[in-house]
Amino acid sequence: MITTTLVGALVCAVAVFLAWLSTDKVVYQGQASVIANNFKHYSKTHRTLTVVPFQPIDGDAVPIITSVPVKEAEAIARSVMTFRDVTVKRRAFGELRVTEIK
Repeated sequence: MITTTLVGALVCAVAVFLAWLSTDKVVYQGQASVIANNFKHYSKTHRTLTVVPFQPIDGDAVPIITSVPVKEAEAIARSVMTFRDVTVKRRAFGELRVTEIK
């Protein structure tokens, strides 16, 4: 009896998690200023990246701070052009996150 209840609860938890993952929606897609390595970093594998969208997201014109692998951060920092096409997404009840930089 306990195992049936436990299995039912586990199935419900997986269904809720999958529903949460499917709420990933694009809130901004377009040009943004991308600045790499402008904060102190303590990781050996990732670097800080600041993305400042040219249009406000949900009425806020705040930068999005994220991290990227070291090689990607170095390529962005070496690039002369700091204006990139970015995609910013948000899951239900989640923070804004940069999912793609071109």
